[in-house]
Amino acid sequence: LGFPVHQTLEKTFSKNDDVVFIYVQIPWGGFGRNSYEAGLKDVGSFGLDSLYAYCPKKPDAKHPTLAWDYFVDGTPWTIVIDREGTVRYTDRTTKAEPIDAVIKKSLEPKK
Repeated sequence: LGFPVHQTLEKTFSKNDDVVFIYVQIPWGGFGRNSYEAGLKDVGSFGLDSLYAYCPKKPDAKHPTLAWDYFVDGTPWTIVIDREGTVRYTDRTTKAEPIDAVIKKSLEPKK
């Protein structure tokens, strides 16, 4: 679900330097499948040309930090953060339309 949606979004915003996509692999379980290398391979297999990071759970933590901080409740998940650092969207990634609209609204000049 997530990567095809992000392919659409990357294409839509590819010429806009104010939009940056970062893909983060969060290993919820099955660390072999959710390893750094597996996530990097997934991003590459969909032809996504963006930043990639890996956010493992610390040994003493109940949840991966990024998941806890941004209320991630599963995968695939999308978070839109505006240039002031305000979270504008955080939800399961199923289609591009709501995410596209939030990004466009976030790019509008402040009144």
